[in-house]
Amino acid sequence: MKHQSLGGHTAMLLASARPELVAALVLVEAGPAGPNPEPPAQIGTWLDTWPTPFRSLAEAENFLGHEGWARGLEKRADGW
Repeated sequence: MKHQSLGGHTAMLLASARPELVAALVLVEAGPAGPNPEPPAQIGTWLDTWPTPFRSLAEAENFLGHEGWARGLEKRADGW
């Protein structure tokens, strides 16, 4: 897997939770810490505030601020 920025943090969470699914990670502009170790916790807190599932794609676009972010969400029976 190769992921950048927030995708890299998501990939690390996946690798931690389900290591059998990940053989290797290449992280670009992402990591568990750095000069300031607070960003991973801040990102986790931000992700925890998402009102998921979103009831519609429009609701997701409104919350995320751009259709490009919302288009990456998976549609499920209970929402996006």
